[in-house]
Amino acid sequence: MKIHNYIVTFGSLFSVALAALAGTANAAIIPTTEYSATTSFTSIPALSNSDLAEGIAPTLDPSEVMEAGSLANLTDGVYNSGYSACIGAKYDGSAKVKFDLGATKTIGQINTFGNEPWSERNRQKYALYGSASPSDPGWDTSSYTFIASVDMAGDGTGTMYSGVTIQDDAGGNVGSYRWLLWNEQGTGGGGACYTGFDVVEGLAATVVPEPATVAVWSLLGLCWAGVSVLRRRRKGLAQIDAAPVRRGWSEENRVAIRRMLDRQLTK
Repeated sequence: MKIHNYIVTFGSLFSVALAALAGTANAAIIPTTEYSATTSFTSIPALSNSDLAEGIAPTLDPSEVMEAGSLANLTDGVYNSGYSACIGAKYDGSAKVKFDLGATKTIGQINTFGNEPWSERNRQKYALYGSASPSDPGWDTSSYTFIASVDMAGDGTGTMYSGVTIQDDAGGNVGSYRWLLWNEQGTGGGGACYTGFDVVEGLAATVVPEPATVAVWSLLGLCWAGVSVLRRRRKGLAQIDAAPVRRGWSEENRVAIRRMLDRQLTK
């Protein structure tokens, strides 16, 4: 009965551990957005002039056009005034821009900055993809890994600047990529005008177990210890069962011993 109870107990613990492990949620890539009347934001990092994309030359999908400005303004590390980089045909606004970081990099954060006082053109709307391919993966989004999508809500009229930061909500890295495909999408008033695209280097991967993970592995450790104890207990019982059984003296042996004792006492 005790062995049966042990089996039930450890089986229950093992089930709980598996359930907890299955319920541990993965971290998510979450965009944060903000409008601002100045180049200072409360929840968006400042435009960088030392990020991974600094100075590189973005390329535009050959089938698309620039309405105004230059893609070089995206990676020069400064806030440009006016139509710094208005992507896509006017009133359409859909266009793809590719960034080649030169080698696969660990990315901790991606920040984009807009500058246009018109409500629809200050609203950032795009999907972002990444690839670690050693060669150019082209313009088809199916050749990339989806990272995040952005669609700024609210009316940015008169705010002049918009900011977006894309990062892991648990503080981890966005991923490791060489190529970034920025699929800018129209919002009805044309493509947004941008003034910055920052790619912030991430930290080297450090395994720090979450509390849920620690609890799961602790339960699994207890289950394993319990199974080991149960095995040793069964082995011990089996050895006892297999040991030869010692039988008591027969009645003839007892009589013979008493006679020997009597003779010794009568001498």
